[in-house]
Amino acid sequence: MKKIKLHSHNTYTYIYAGSRLIEIAAYYGLRSVLVLYMVSDTLNMSQQEALNIYAWFTGLFLASMALGGVIGDLVTGNKNAIIIGGILQAVGAFVMCLYSTTGLYIGLAMVIFGGGLYSPNLKARFGKLYLNKPELLDAGFTILYLAVFLGSITGAPVIGYIGGEYEWMYGFIIAGLLMLGSVIFLLFSRDEVRNLIVGRNFNFSYNLIVILFVLLMSGLFWTVQELAYPGIRNAISGFQGLDYVDIPRSFWSALDSIFVVPLSILAIVLWSYYYQNRFVKLSVGFLLGALGFGILLVASAYQGETFILIFALSAFMLSLSEIYFAPTIQSLVVRYTNPKYLATVMGLISVPGRLFVVLTASIAIDLENKPGFALTIGVALMAILFAIVLVFMKSGKNIIGKEV
Repeated sequence: MKKIKLHSHNTYTYIYAGSRLIEIAAYYGLRSVLVLYMVSDTLNMSQQEALNIYAWFTGLFLASMALGGVIGDLVTGNKNAIIIGGILQAVGAFVMCLYSTTGLYIGLAMVIFGGGLYSPNLKARFGKLYLNKPELLDAGFTILYLAVFLGSITGAPVIGYIGGEYEWMYGFIIAGLLMLGSVIFLLFSRDEVRNLIVGRNFNFSYNLIVILFVLLMSGLFWTVQELAYPGIRNAISGFQGLDYVDIPRSFWSALDSIFVVPLSILAIVLWSYYYQNRFVKLSVGFLLGALGFGILLVASAYQGETFILIFALSAFMLSLSEIYFAPTIQSLVVRYTNPKYLATVMGLISVPGRLFVVLTASIAIDLENKPGFALTIGVALMAILFAIVLVFMKSGKNIIGKEV
């Protein structure tokens, strides 16, 4: 590690992070009431039809980011795309208050397109704040990661409760107002990134290889998480047999999330003062993932307090793995992408993961009833990916070694 001399973050770091927190709270809140709204007496859809619409909605929401990034880079500009996207999402949420199938489909389409504009362009705009201080990128994107996490865990229960307990319309209205609120500060902010200087020459062929590698690693990381999840769920179900543990099962389900806030804050502080090679961080993320799944794999051999401690240690490792991995991926995208096309690449980050999940769907279904084997696969794949990153680092050490 090397010490960072200038470790303060731009004011706009917190403005954009706050905007993202509010927007993601609105999005998850809207999702939390969507299926229940569709199967209620208002629309009276079947559960299967509602789940199909929900699946299409979430899938298209992610896919739309590829198009939204291109529009932001080549047509509207990143800031305008963020504002237009936030407004479109808000209008979409309000349209769903019409309580009709037509209103539902129009509203969902607007939320999808608006989210596709908002997300990649905000990440690009955020990353450009650090073009002149790249050592702080990891800390910056960890702030954004924490904002996303806080938004996701607050929006769903709060808006879900209001929509379900009182009136669906209130849930949609609150989501829409939050989406408007997410862009209100950006409407009056000056263009703080226009005159930033990029002090790095772009070797197109090498940078393309790095970007493709980073996107591949990102997709594989989240795919392995999906494949190993049956093992995690099985471990959580094991708490049902511990009668003396007077703690709700939901607590154990969210245990890894409980670690996220303190670990993220520690990472933000540490990475604001010290820089570490980002490919090393990727490898650490994979290694921690392998250890987390491996620890959980042996937990079934224990009972009582030992089982609880092992489960908690596994959750800690998996949380730390994500904190090492997720912000670093976005930092690498910023460092190796031409800023003119940054939103386009940001919009593509989720594509490999979705593609791999589709390709491995039959495997995932088969693993549902094989939790031990699912964890074994998780350990093996994380270890293999750890080794692949080390090989990539060694093969490109002349350039990667200078990476900041």
